[in-house]
Amino acid sequence: MKQTREDLKEMQSWNLDRKIMVAETRILEWCSKLDWNVYVAFSGGKDSCVLANLVASVWSAYDIKEPLNLVFSDTGMEYIGIIKHLDIYKKYLIDKYDIKVNLIKVRSEYNTHTIYKEIGYPILSKKIARQLRDISNPTDKNYNTRKLYVTGIKKDGTKAKSFKLAEKWQKLFKINKENYSAELPFKVSEKCCDYFKKAPLKKYEKETGQSPIIGTMTDDSQSREQSWLITGCNNFAEGHKQSKPISFYLQQDILAYIIKYNIPISIVYGEVVEKLDGKLITTGEHNTGCKYCMFGSHMEKGETRFERLKKLEPKSYDYAMSEEGLGMAKILDFLNIKR
Repeated sequence: MKQTREDLKEMQSWNLDRKIMVAETRILEWCSKLDWNVYVAFSGGKDSCVLANLVASVWSAYDIKEPLNLVFSDTGMEYIGIIKHLDIYKKYLIDKYDIKVNLIKVRSEYNTHTIYKEIGYPILSKKIARQLRDISNPTDKNYNTRKLYVTGIKKDGTKAKSFKLAEKWQKLFKINKENYSAELPFKVSEKCCDYFKKAPLKKYEKETGQSPIIGTMTDDSQSREQSWLITGCNNFAEGHKQSKPISFYLQQDILAYIIKYNIPISIVYGEVVEKLDGKLITTGEHNTGCKYCMFGSHMEKGETRFERLKKLEPKSYDYAMSEEGLGMAKILDFLNIKR
């Protein structure tokens, strides 16, 4: 069912108790309609810990005897602290809710080295990486798309400035504005998540027939907001089945939930504390996606994620930066990102 941005803003303004109630209602709706043949996409991060806790609460309330499946897509790029937290959190859910819990690990057939060096590095943002990938791989079929990215002008001659690659990136990558192409100093791609996370989970779904509950939020990106506006929290469409029960949560809700229910999170985050202005923050990492991901790193102020990685996991850092490893040092230097 289609929603509006006004609907989303209203839901985001609700207090935490109401958000919990609505999220649990969406989870119940999803699970009951699919005969509880579902799984939680579990990354071990704080968002998915909150999601898993909500699902486990519903599982326990309805005395479901089948195990709750937490499916972890092992990219090989998780923080060591996240990996260690997986079994800790599984035990926490079992002890707290007296339910059966399975922790299932799936993995891509590709490794990080292959994806980065042969397919492309995830730089700046998914949108920009996609633009650069197309511009650096010119074909007759993508001519109009490349023109749109370089000029902001669509095939029909109308302007669409939001699709135009920012001038600073066009200058940095020396985009040819006559034929809308470029020879980049390294390969760029936004597809790493497709290979590392989505493909293994899709394979799991095909093999088991289970449908996913995921912890993405509209506050994360414009594309996730757009998706929610079309489907809402639960999408039952065949081939696109997906539940996103916390999609209207904000990061402050996630941190408040962690405090409210005292749920354990990975040591990578440090502690959840309240600042003088009342805002909640983590004293360690704020996000714990793939530790080698460069998306958004150019916008970080102060110490960058790679400077922190150097202190937190020096061996991982050395592998990431060396030419024998992922060769990221030259990429970060080119983008003027501190490491």
